[in-house]
Amino acid sequence: MQIYYDPDTGLYLAGSLDIDELAGYPGAATHYLRGDGWTAISTDGTLADNSDTDIPSEKAVKTYADTKLTIPTYASYTPALTASVTNPTLGDGAFVAGRRVVIGKHVNGSATITFGTTGADPGSGNYYVSLPVTGVGTGAAIAIVGHGWLFDSSTSTSKLVECYYASVNRVVLRIDSATSPVTHANPWTWAVSDRIWLSFSYEAA
Repeated sequence: MQIYYDPDTGLYLAGSLDIDELAGYPGAATHYLRGDGWTAISTDGTLADNSDTDIPSEKAVKTYADTKLTIPTYASYTPALTASVTNPTLGDGAFVAGRRVVIGKHVNGSATITFGTTGADPGSGNYYVSLPVTGVGTGAAIAIVGHGWLFDSSTSTSKLVECYYASVNRVVLRIDSATSPVTHANPWTWAVSDRIWLSFSYEAA
């Protein structure tokens, strides 16, 4: 093989190329030729060498990226309904369910609590609902963390509520304003088949 230079067309080769003739060839198909010599093709999926010259293979790049990319998914959680004096009893046939997803430090979640068909007792005091993930806590700018809907099955009456931090782990429900909390008797005396639906969006601790 001969190499020629033409000022108009640049370098060109004449004859066949025997790869072993090239100076410094490492002798394996794991390198490629650059202007300044042979460079390794890395198959290290951790990229631990942190090299400025080695070139990672397609598989190595994919392996590395797969370890860094996590797609958040929703998971179940069980919301707890408690009260400031005596916790309510949901009774037989109650339904309690929740879902949540954490994206970085942002939490989206929902909770459904339905009193049972028998044996329900409202307890006493302000009502609280547990959060799926510990939040950053109270404060004027971050106090409201969600909204919801209340339903009285005996009269088919509904109310909208806001969810305020009661602590980093639970919210208190307020109707119309921050001075009207949901209690065992507000906006009605809670009884069989009454329901609470809530959605949350807040910063995790």
